[in-house]
Amino acid sequence: MDVPLTDDVMVPVLLFFQDGWPEIGTFAHAEVNWLPRRVHDLFGQDPVRVKEHLDRYPALRDSVLHVSQPMGGLGWRNAGPGMGLSVEWRSGSPPLMLADNKTFSDLGVACYRSADDSLVTPAIGSMATGLHPFLALWAVLLALSSLARYQPATWSKMIDVDRSPEANAIEHLLEEATTSVPATALHLLTTFR
Repeated sequence: MDVPLTDDVMVPVLLFFQDGWPEIGTFAHAEVNWLPRRVHDLFGQDPVRVKEHLDRYPALRDSVLHVSQPMGGLGWRNAGPGMGLSVEWRSGSPPLMLADNKTFSDLGVACYRSADDSLVTPAIGSMATGLHPFLALWAVLLALSSLARYQPATWSKMIDVDRSPEANAIEHLLEEATTSVPATALHLLTTFR
């Protein structure tokens, strides 16, 4: 998120914070962060368009946007490298009531390096759930290692910090992988026994 390959990223991984008591593991409200500022610029206070954008994330498809009353505006917030919004899960007929509490498993929210590091990922193609960040990182590392092994001249050009626009992102990704892969593997192994 901090070092994108392009400025035109519209559907990145989003940081997910549930409201309530994390140790109980259930919630009906959440906040999503790291939405690109371009989403805010394009859709602003149009809840239908913003919701269409959020529906690209399978974990958020059944949610509704939290709007302020009585004006019905969206509560955009600056959140790190992007913007943040509140979402909720409601059920019934109008007036909608808060839904029974949801869990990460119900929605497909991925815990990445620890139980406190929760992410939602977009669907790729016809996938019913988002791609787990660990699997995405593993695929990228496999691609980069294959490139380095089988196309060393191309690899050398890509990591040349003086000439390649991708070099900074690759360097950042590899640094992130040195901490993320072991921490995520440990978290996944100790969580799913």
